[in-house]
Formats: sequence, structure tokens, C-alpha cells
Amino acid sequence: TAKLIHDGMEPRRAGYVGIAEVLSDDPEIIRALKDLIDLSF
Repeated sequence: TAKLIHDGMEPRRAGYVGIAEVLSDDPEIIRALKDLIDLSF
């Protein structure tokens, strides 16, 4: 995630790509993780 941000990706999107989409392939879990990421920004 830090590398994505360093390379210019918006932090929230980097969180989605580097965390939420990596940890699960279940759409419901990804959505929940994205909600958690949204709370931190």
C-alpha cells in the first residue's frame, strides 16, 4: 500500500487495492473492508 501511494496512487484507492482486494475474493468482505478503509480517511 505504501508503495502504491509513493507511486502516486490516491491513498484511499491504494488501501482498496493493497488491502481489501488482496485479503479476500468475497465481494461482501471486500465491501466491509472498504468501509473500514473509508473510516480511516
